[in-house]
Amino acid sequence: MGIQLREIGAWTRERKFAAMLLVAATLAIGILIGTVISGRVNATHSILPSGATLLDLPNPVSMSNAFGAIVERDEPAVVNISTTQVIERKGQPQNRGGGSLDPFHDFFNRFFDAPDEGPEAERSLGSGIIVDKKGFILTNNHVIEQATKIQVQLNTEPTLYTARVIGIDKETDLAVVKIEANRDLPNAKLGNSNGVHVGDWVLAIGSPFGLQATVTAGIISAKDRGNVGRQFQHFLQTDAPINPGNSGGPLVDAQGQVVGVNSAIATLGTGSVDGGGQSGSIGLGFAIPINQVRRVAQELVQTGKAVHPVIGAIIDTSYTGIGARIATSSTGGQPPIIQGGPSARAGLRPGDVIVAFDGKRVTSADELIVDIRSHQPGDKVQITFTRSGARRTVTLTLGSASSS
Repeated sequence: MGIQLREIGAWTRERKFAAMLLVAATLAIGILIGTVISGRVNATHSILPSGATLLDLPNPVSMSNAFGAIVERDEPAVVNISTTQVIERKGQPQNRGGGSLDPFHDFFNRFFDAPDEGPEAERSLGSGIIVDKKGFILTNNHVIEQATKIQVQLNTEPTLYTARVIGIDKETDLAVVKIEANRDLPNAKLGNSNGVHVGDWVLAIGSPFGLQATVTAGIISAKDRGNVGRQFQHFLQTDAPINPGNSGGPLVDAQGQVVGVNSAIATLGTGSVDGGGQSGSIGLGFAIPINQVRRVAQELVQTGKAVHPVIGAIIDTSYTGIGARIATSSTGGQPPIIQGGPSARAGLRPGDVIVAFDGKRVTSADELIVDIRSHQPGDKVQITFTRSGARRTVTLTLGSASSS
């Protein structure tokens, strides 16, 4: 009896083992068949009757929020500036077509309608950048020029603060004003415009046509653009839409750093609904590189005025040849070469034609002035010039002259 029970137990274990093997084999075969069928189904759905492959629909991917993060961080440091100016109008001639004869306009020149003659209070709108938490605000000189009252509105509140002028610099069209907010204010981070490349993304933040906290995007379309309007300095060119009222606001790079101060636009001069002869943005905006701005702004904060580099020579603006010629006679009581000045110390003489400045070719007087302005007083530069047919190069240390 004991032997029979042992045999029955062994037989039962063998049956269980066999059943387990059968179940495992069945599962393996099922998985294999399912894989083959799935592959055939996918192949069937991915091939169109024409033999072309079906275009796959990828999983949804969130759009980049980089711009949003930059705006959230920088926008509180951008302010709206409104001014009141008393201007004596003397019936300036207008283009019959309603547009300006000069395609380069200050952003809010004649932003509001005004009569052609007699004194008139004119309101203007612009933008500014808080550069110090104590309330120092950087803007364009033409935003506050001749203003009898300057008011600043922060993006985060409706309060209008009365601002006082700390310093202006007409040469670079920059100004610094200050408000008393009785608290630390958010300030913008200034970048390094030397690192900007053509094609880089940028944002323009400001108050075009009084529309506060407006953001537009574009790219740097050119660098070192000179001869923009009446300003003898290099500009960054951008296609980011900027309009009247953006003046004085920041041009911000992809790291959220200010690389320029928006200052001018080119227009078609076809006129606009504000009656000022401006058609707004056509994709040609110009910003002063922040590296040129930084030094001037710091000097305005510290002393109320700025100094600019000079070579100590009078340039003959009537010269039509290639290069920039030093005048051959006194102009306005000033000698062609300032005695003891940078040019005199470097050995330059009246009539010398400067053809290169610090390794860059010079083709005109305007171009030379722009190149000089891109440096700082005390910089050592190489001046290449021609004299009596001979080409020479000297080292010149730039001098300085205070702004008016």
